[in-house]
Amino acid sequence: MSVAIADDLNQRGRVHGVRRSRRGMHSVQHEEFGAAAGLSSLTAEAGRAGGNPDQRVGVCRSRWSRAMTTSNETLGLSPAKSLGILLLLAAASVAQETPTNHEGNDAHQGPSAFEAEFAASDIFRSGSYVQPLWRRSAFEGHYFGGHATDVGHTGVAWTFRLGELKLSPGTGVMFGSSGFVSTPAVSFRWEYEKRWFVTQGLVLQGFRKSPVLEEEGSSREPSHEGHEEVRPAIADGSHVSARWRRLTIGGTWERIHFRENEWKGGGRLAIRLFPRVSAMLYVLGPGKAEWRGGLLLHPSQE
Repeated sequence: MSVAIADDLNQRGRVHGVRRSRRGMHSVQHEEFGAAAGLSSLTAEAGRAGGNPDQRVGVCRSRWSRAMTTSNETLGLSPAKSLGILLLLAAASVAQETPTNHEGNDAHQGPSAFEAEFAASDIFRSGSYVQPLWRRSAFEGHYFGGHATDVGHTGVAWTFRLGELKLSPGTGVMFGSSGFVSTPAVSFRWEYEKRWFVTQGLVLQGFRKSPVLEEEGSSREPSHEGHEEVRPAIADGSHVSARWRRLTIGGTWERIHFRENEWKGGGRLAIRLFPRVSAMLYVLGPGKAEWRGGLLLHPSQE
């Protein structure tokens, strides 16, 4: 009988010991979670020290001893394990709080974002090509030709945004044939679009004088005192229009100073054929009406 009672007491003692050991394990787990939370808050505090990595390192160093002491006393870990945990948590905190800058993505456009325009009549032809490069800069090339001469411009422009308004000043070189004098030049493009209202334009200005070569169809009387010389100025493709679905219609004006020292004006019609392709039609005066047709390649409008 006494032997049975002793066995029963021993069995109960083992059961209570197992329960106590389980409670001890749960207690240790809670302490581990608490210590890990403390280390996480420490690394978060280091992350809030600012974007400067040196400041973050300084915060971590100033509290290094406290963090190591807490981890060793609470978790019973070796210094090497404590160091590994702290480094992992610090790396996670820095990775989560590093700011992301999307401005560069907006400033940089790929090769497919180019714009090109080609137009021609029986007496005049023109072409423009604008290729975005890097950080709002763009290469631009323009061509203007007639029966008497051909003139080109090539350069680089920078685009600045003021809300919906895009302003693109630039610099480059103008050159040509039939006595046209190559010259440094500045360029200026603008573009504004809001809802149905659209306006665009291009202005080029050279600094050296070139002779004015009268083109067929000019309304000016020919000079009998030799060729007039001017500092060539070109305003081309400028328009103020209204857009409705695929149709854009409005007024346009231009001045090709080396060709004719006068302003021309008229109407402009553009019809979008595909997301990136539109057909254009110009009619210009004064004098004999000049009908000019062409194509416009532009970023997708859908």
